[in-house]
Amino acid sequence: MWKRLLLLLFAPAALMAQPPSGLSPEKFIVGGSAGIFRIAYDEFTNLYSGRSGLIYGGQALYRVYAPYFVVVKLSMFEKDGAVDSTGAGVHWQQRGINLGVRFISYRERRLVSYLGFGFVFFRIKEDGPASIFNDADRGRNATGLFLNGGLEYRFMSRGSVFLDLEVNSAGLKGKSGLQGNSVGGFSVALGLNVFIF
Repeated sequence: MWKRLLLLLFAPAALMAQPPSGLSPEKFIVGGSAGIFRIAYDEFTNLYSGRSGLIYGGQALYRVYAPYFVVVKLSMFEKDGAVDSTGAGVHWQQRGINLGVRFISYRERRLVSYLGFGFVFFRIKEDGPASIFNDADRGRNATGLFLNGGLEYRFMSRGSVFLDLEVNSAGLKGKSGLQGNSVGGFSVALGLNVFIF
């Protein structure tokens, strides 16, 4: 009798410890995404038609201890601006690197949510006859923080799709990273992950 009771108590724990049937391990994951980014910088619309544009990028996740992953995420945001009387326009290029931690527990579930946070680093380059910064320096760096979350659906053993929401704030040199001065912003993206091993 007591053996059956112990079996009933420990069977669920043993089943949970086994890897999900048909799903590969999730130690190292790479992926790519595309979506919409809205920059927060107040002066941006002085030269550019709007604050929103396409953002695309890639990411790599490495599990250090379940359910914690180290995440490295690369992103690119570009925007063309106003054309003057000579036909010359301006072009904004913003590259970002996120370094942080993500909390995600796959286990046997196919649909999971996740939350991540960490540091963000931007490299900004402007081309054209004008600059929103009103000086000759067209290359700038910005650092700050990011917070992101989302949903991920594992549709096959080594593949998943995800919806990612991120807010980041990054101040230029000599300025705070508060909303009006931030070259960060808000993004919504769809992507695909591949489970390597």
